[in-house]
Amino acid sequence: MLNRVITTALGLVVIIIFAGAAYLEWADTAKVQELRDFAVGDMAGFEAVAEPSPLPPVRLTDPAGTPVMLDDYEGKVLLINLWATWCAPCRHEMPALDRLQEELGGEFFEVVIISLDKDGPELAEPFLKEIGIENLTSLYHPTGEVMAAWGITGLPTTLLVNADGRQLGRTVGPAVWDSRDGQRLMRKAVAVGR
Repeated sequence: MLNRVITTALGLVVIIIFAGAAYLEWADTAKVQELRDFAVGDMAGFEAVAEPSPLPPVRLTDPAGTPVMLDDYEGKVLLINLWATWCAPCRHEMPALDRLQEELGGEFFEVVIISLDKDGPELAEPFLKEIGIENLTSLYHPTGEVMAAWGITGLPTTLLVNADGRQLGRTVGPAVWDSRDGQRLMRKAVAVGR
């Protein structure tokens, strides 16, 4: 009799866990659908994912060479821009990303740029200073392995990641990130991504 009660209780626990996981997956998918409605105008190139999934871990570095992982930003919605100094569209959109961070960055949202330049900060930091970038968090991945890990096929590519590190969508190519459409999409991302 006791074994039957324990077996039944364990069965109920398993059902509750699976039902909870299914609900959370459904809720994430519904939130991504809400973002699709904001992918208009200057943000028409934003493609929401069908199902949010975590980005594979990749070791990045800050300008001083200190290791950084995306987990270090847990709790924040991130707009992650992968770029290089040799990429003309990347260079062109950088000021808009800087203005977006100045406008919306804070406790719940941050724009992070990841340079794929082989010379890392030695090449990228002077360029950023030259064009007046003051608000962006600069990270580096000079080996480029992040491209394969995150399915990046060209530059610039910008990923939108929720506070749990799950990718909500991406834009391949440049965008006007500080436009009204860009700010609306990011505000919605913060609302659904936390």
